[in-house]
Amino acid sequence: MELRAIFRGGSVLHLLCIAVTVAASGCGGDKFKTAEVTGTVTVEGQPVAGVMLEFEPERVDGVILPAAYGSTDAEGRYTLERVGGSKGGAGGVVGKNSVRISSPEGSQTQVAPFYAEEGAFTREIVEGSNVFDFDLKRRPTASR
Repeated sequence: MELRAIFRGGSVLHLLCIAVTVAASGCGGDKFKTAEVTGTVTVEGQPVAGVMLEFEPERVDGVILPAAYGSTDAEGRYTLERVGGSKGGAGGVVGKNSVRISSPEGSQTQVAPFYAEEGAFTREIVEGSNVFDFDLKRRPTASR
């Protein structure tokens, strides 16, 4: 097929869509650094199982970076994982992250809804290994 045929009619739109998709997929590799993040979640000193954590990095130059997620085991321990096709993997994005902690619907472990709000916690992930422990209160106060 000649190049001129590609640019006829709706083909230009298709070519543009392909270009945008390739650019968004990041085929040049990740443009951000990641680091290992582990820790424990307790409620007033007692480990909690089945609690969900989300670490959402701040935007860099207007670019939305991938969030990382984890859930606690029976001892309250978690390890973060990123989701999203080829961008998935262990750890969280290096830099300042907003942290939300919640319990899934129907879970026996219930954490206060306050902890699931944006900005409930912030943590700075640095290169290397990071350990962030969270001791939640049954009735949270404004300090975090």
